[in-house]
Amino acid sequence: MPSDGTTEFDVRLLSYDEQDLDLWQKYVESRPESGPMHHVGWFKTLKETSSAKPYYLLAVTKDGAVVGIMPLYLSKSLFTGKHLATLQGGILANDASVAEKLFSEAVRIRERVKGGYLLLRGGMQVSGKPDGTIQVVHTFVDTGLPPDALLKTINRRARKYVRQAARNGYMFREAGESDLRDFYASYARNLRKLGTPVISFEMLEATARHLGPLCKLFTVYNSEAVVGGMLCIANGSGWTSFYSAVDQIARDNWAGYLLFWKVLEWMCERGCKVFDLGRSTPDSGVHYFKRKWSNEDVTIDYGYYGPAAKKQSSRLSEMRSTMTLKQKMWSRLPLRVCNLIGPILRRHLPIG
Repeated sequence: MPSDGTTEFDVRLLSYDEQDLDLWQKYVESRPESGPMHHVGWFKTLKETSSAKPYYLLAVTKDGAVVGIMPLYLSKSLFTGKHLATLQGGILANDASVAEKLFSEAVRIRERVKGGYLLLRGGMQVSGKPDGTIQVVHTFVDTGLPPDALLKTINRRARKYVRQAARNGYMFREAGESDLRDFYASYARNLRKLGTPVISFEMLEATARHLGPLCKLFTVYNSEAVVGGMLCIANGSGWTSFYSAVDQIARDNWAGYLLFWKVLEWMCERGCKVFDLGRSTPDSGVHYFKRKWSNEDVTIDYGYYGPAAKKQSSRLSEMRSTMTLKQKMWSRLPLRVCNLIGPILRRHLPIG
């Protein structure tokens, strides 16, 4: 039921009841603008594998129709302080009046739990001016073209490196459940290099399990082992690259190019109209790499609201522009130590 600004509705918390979960997911599937993190499977994953507390808000009319959702969680991370945050994609609602009411309820929750700030990661805009912002960029590829036509639109050097990776013995496959741990090992190695604690394998496994067919893992490998991969999640209009990693030696031999091209080819062949290469920091090395596959960027503001908002947004902006001392120290720890401690630190910060 569309909301026209006068339709009466209430905002309530999502319960762990199957009927309630179905209600949420049906609304997500009815909205073509829904994002990869609006799926209700994330609620189950947070409940089972994270110390963060979900506060999933549902806007529901008197006759039981959902007119908006807001996937929130409360974090008490040592790194970011006590705060309330949406998952990527923020508020999904029929109209602005619903979004405003969901936002108002989120502000009340932040005040009640005494959180330092409320973070909105994109989604529908609200009238309140944020106390701090950071920007992220998503790069989109038109995969509605036939693979051969799409290949011609891609950076010439990227096409060369795809061929070179194949000559170097790297291969690609749509992976199965048995490949998940190998991919996790590669992902953990990459995060250590970046100075970032890794999520637990249990969280990655729960994500794949609860999202089911909405989640696809692709890997790149050679005769010896899996050397990288990409975990993609369906959204309302296509698919999104969510986690991706390629080991350094394989990356030096262009395996990352083969991985990206083969995923794009897979999307073309299966009728995906638009593929989102995922979130990156504007003008970063990752963003530069993604631009080789497309020039269609969409910049999204993440808004911080609350007394600690300005301090936290400034701190995060600094971390994104240069590697901090803590990150440098983390990147030099033995990998086994990072893999042991990282998931403990990330239990309160499941989504970075």
